[in-house]
Amino acid sequence: MNLPVPLRKYLYLATLRLIGNNPLFRKWHEHNVHTRHMKKYRSLFKLVGKLARILVGLTNEEQYRTCAHKKVSITELREIQHQVTEQIDEFKSQGIIIYTVSVDEEKRKVIVGVESITEEQRTKLLKQYGQNKIDFC
Repeated sequence: MNLPVPLRKYLYLATLRLIGNNPLFRKWHEHNVHTRHMKKYRSLFKLVGKLARILVGLTNEEQYRTCAHKKVSITELREIQHQVTEQIDEFKSQGIIIYTVSVDEEKRKVIVGVESITEEQRTKLLKQYGQNKIDFC
């Protein structure tokens, strides 16, 4: 695995900390040293590679991706803003009090200022409009 030197350095230091503090990494290290008869430094570098694969796997998961991967157009956000504004009366009947609806062009999201909203209602609205398109404050 050919990594840039600073990245390799910080992965090495992070792995040292994980072996010292994380029971799972400590167990892997002990298994490598005692059962597989590896030298300690060889086990350490094997775990550096494992940590790198874990981090790559985390960044490839859908839930960790940001809007940068999937740019939402400003016109699409304006449409969502318009839809939410039109549904304010419907939301009031559900007990959701909306006091502002705006588009944050930098974050590429519609910002909805709400006073009282349950987690269930929030989840429903996120599914309806798209999780990467709307945010509540």
